[in-house]
Amino acid sequence: MFVAVLVAGCATGNTQSLTQVDLRLEDTPPPSSVTPSHTAYVAWVDPADATEPMRKIGALSYDPEAESASIDATVARARYDIVVTSEPNTRVVLPSGLEVVRTRCDFRDDDPTPCEVLQ
Repeated sequence: MFVAVLVAGCATGNTQSLTQVDLRLEDTPPPSSVTPSHTAYVAWVDPADATEPMRKIGALSYDPEAESASIDATVARARYDIVVTSEPNTRVVLPSGLEVVRTRCDFRDDDPTPCEVLQ
């Protein structure tokens, strides 16, 4: 149903790891096809060490003609999951909808493919 394409690069700052994330979902139906009352896909960062709760990255921009959704963001972590949920609107502050994609990223070493789509 969804094809996740994640392009992520890593830049290290003085006090924290910063990862530039370019997330694209292809072959993506509108959010209302996941749940009829939903109007948006929202991306979240879920720290892999569970020291913090999930944090909203932002709403994905949806293109109905291309059947794709995308977001560009910077994440201040070196190891995390990117989670995409379908939501009733873009103003949600906690994930409440169905999880449609989860991608795990780990930039702590020189792995040439640091991100893996889990679902």
